[in-house]
Amino acid sequence: MDASLDSAVTVTTSNSINKLTINCIEYTLNSHAILGIECYNDEQFVQVKTYRLPDDIFNSWGNDDNVIITHITSNISTILDN
Repeated sequence: MDASLDSAVTVTTSNSINKLTINCIEYTLNSHAILGIECYNDEQFVQVKTYRLPDDIFNSWGNDDNVIITHITSNISTILDN
């Protein structure tokens, strides 16, 4: 999944991100998913973050990847800080 951010998010004093690529690293049926979130400044790679989906987001995911995209883009600053 690819996602663009409405506005750039500052990651460090010298980097910000404006594009994400989200990959499912681990999917355990009826349990959880762990994602790899690749962060880019335009096409320049900045960092990758491993993230476990909260149970409520995992359970509401179904076939709609927009559930994940919306959750990740809405919470990217918090996700990157942890």
